[in-house]
Order: sequence, then structure tokens, then C-alpha cells
Amino acid sequence: MRVIIDMDGTIVATVQRFLEVHPDPPSYDSLTQYDITQFFPDSGNALALMEQDGFFASCQPLPGAVNAVNLLTENGCDVVICTHLGRTLLRSPNGFKEKVEWVEKHLGISKDNIVFTARKDLIVGNVFVDDCEENVDAWKKVNPDGRGIVFPQPWNSGGHVDFASVWESLALSIIIMNDHSQKYVEYESKVKMSGGDNG
Repeated sequence: MRVIIDMDGTIVATVQRFLEVHPDPPSYDSLTQYDITQFFPDSGNALALMEQDGFFASCQPLPGAVNAVNLLTENGCDVVICTHLGRTLLRSPNGFKEKVEWVEKHLGISKDNIVFTARKDLIVGNVFVDDCEENVDAWKKVNPDGRGIVFPQPWNSGGHVDFASVWESLALSIIIMNDHSQKYVEYESKVKMSGGDNG
């Protein structure tokens, strides 16, 4: 089972780090819109903080994210990290390099399993997890048999989120799905070997 997971706001505490370095940040739970720049009167200067060399490397994983990804890989899931550099990291001198190194450091996933694209709907898989509702909706249209999951954040749920609990629940539900899928494949194989299902 292929599980596609976004980085910023899903695995990585990018916004939290941004608020730490901003001189006059709003509260995290008050960021109720996906485009958080509207919460900063000095949006241009604010975004410049994210363009600084080393910004992404200094970001921490969201609570529970690393354990969840480890559980998924240990249980046979093909985890693909799918991310977009965005307008800030595109201007960062080492944005691409820092994201790849972050994944290798915190998740132990090879760079071969990292995809950089703004068109996440082009990536085929069984499960897609992203904090942007538009990305999930677009992916589900192209992958109608897949499961698209909006990772809860204040900008899509309107309230406080217990990230560790969310990731634990998500990982367990995906592992159960993977287990059922494998059993179904085994059943189909047995049916074919026996000459077909006449029932």
C-alpha cells in the first residue's frame, strides 16, 4: 500500500517554527485560514523569515509524526513524501536541499521516495494525507478508489489539535487498511489457484 504524505503542516511543524522567529506572532490556534499571511500586517517581511538559509532545517517534526511514519513503514507501507517548495522556499538558497535532508534525518526515508510538486493529484497511491483541503479534494478526483485524509490544523478544523493523538489514530487506521488489503490479495490468489470462485 502506497501512502503519500505532505510535509509542511502535516509532518513538519513549519508554521510553529515561523511563529517562534517572528517578533510579534499571533497565537497558533488563531490561524484559521490556510493562507496564514493575512494574519500578518507585514506579510512580506514575515515571509522573508522563511526564506532565510537554515530555516527549514531548524523545523521540528509535529508530535507523533515520526513514530507514525515509522509504524507505517514497519508494517509494509510504501511511504512517499510529497511536498511543494512554495514561494518562500523557492527563494531560499537551500530550500530543496534542506527538505531532502530533513526527511532523511527525521524519517530515514530515501530521497528516492520524495516527490517535489505543486500538483500532488498527479501522484498515484492508496492513501493521501495533507493539511490543505484543496489538495486532498484534487487528489481524490484523480484517485477515486483511494482514501484522501485532511490532516487537522486550525486552518481546516477551526480549533486546537492534539497532533500526537491524530497521528496515532491515522497510522493505526492505515495499517488496518493495509492488512485487510493484503488479506484480500491473498484470498484472490487462492481463488485463482483453486480454479475460480464458483460461489
